[in-house]
Amino acid sequence: MGDSQADNIFINAHGYASQRYLFDESGEALRNSSSGEYIMAGDNGFHTDNDGILGSHMQQYLFDKGKLSPNTLSSIDNFIKITNYVKEGKNLIMGSCNSAQYDDLFGSGISSIVQSRDIFVNRDYSSLWPIGGKIRFQDFTGFKQTSHENYIKGWVRYRDGAAAQQNFNIIMTKYGVKTIK
Repeated sequence: MGDSQADNIFINAHGYASQRYLFDESGEALRNSSSGEYIMAGDNGFHTDNDGILGSHMQQYLFDKGKLSPNTLSSIDNFIKITNYVKEGKNLIMGSCNSAQYDDLFGSGISSIVQSRDIFVNRDYSSLWPIGGKIRFQDFTGFKQTSHENYIKGWVRYRDGAAAQQNFNIIMTKYGVKTIK
């Protein structure tokens, strides 16, 4: 894109899910008082060529990116380069399924790094069907991005590090993102 910026960038990727440890305020991993086992929680994001970018990765990037693996750090740095092509005040849409399913770490992490943009992340299944390996423009503008049968919790809009709107569906228009109930 050179020096140009876009009003809307839609990233069509597979959702990615894993588990993460929960920590207390001092950074110690929490344990179950009766079993002594470490407490884990769901973690989500999207799949990259190397592995995936999870909400916990975004959080670690914000606090101490030196602790991330070289592949994860490179993936996040490259992802941020893409997100910075979105004009301030415009939209980044993560078309990956279930990327905000468990919590807001992924979306709030992106929007903490890439300020002054609306970041849309799905908590459900994203309903785009490529035809011949391509997604046609009319598939964005003609349909909700989560089909009726896959809609459970909807999308989340993040801005400047926080969830600003929840529980809606989106449809793309030639002017950007339209949120609908």
